[in-house]
Amino acid sequence: MGACREGVKLHFIGPGKPMENAYAESLIGKLRDECLSGNWFLSLADAKDIIEAWRKDYNSTRPHSSPGGLTPHEYAETTSGLQLALV
Repeated sequence: MGACREGVKLHFIGPGKPMENAYAESLIGKLRDECLSGNWFLSLADAKDIIEAWRKDYNSTRPHSSPGGLTPHEYAETTSGLQLALV
């Protein structure tokens, strides 16, 4: 496994402690509220298309409450010169 070779240590969230990973919980809540609960998926392919469109909008179009109202894509470009793949 590549992560182990690089010395990455795994730290699992404790049972019943979702706040140990608040960022993931926030994203999952937004995905559920804004995308999954508001759409009727006709097939797996339809679900993939709708969720992918939501992901692209979430990461590159709509501003976020932090940091500074930038989208994740804009924030990545301004802080480290990285470009997020939208593929």
